[in-house]
Amino acid sequence: MDGKNEVTQMLDWQRSRLDTLTEREREIARYAACGLRNHEIASRMTLNLSTVRTYMQWVFVKLGVRSRVQLTLVALLVGLIDSTMVVALWQQYAPEACGPNSEVIGCD
Repeated sequence: MDGKNEVTQMLDWQRSRLDTLTEREREIARYAACGLRNHEIASRMTLNLSTVRTYMQWVFVKLGVRSRVQLTLVALLVGLIDSTMVVALWQQYAPEACGPNSEVIGCD
């Protein structure tokens, strides 16, 4: 099997796994994939930090990822997030990333 077919099969599997996520898991996955830390997610969603950690563990298991980098890549590729969501959260939570000398795409 060639590499392209393997990637396509993996993405198809992960798209099908999106349906297994609860709405809360999807929301937490979106925030994490956009770069928010667990404590930032907890604060934004008014959840306990340990609750967010538990949800993150389930998201990783259900989507078959092992890191936030993999989560972000999968989330972008399967449509869980898009670049406008990432930039909007950067502007809100990391305004220094969008400072006057910023090279970050999407920063005004």
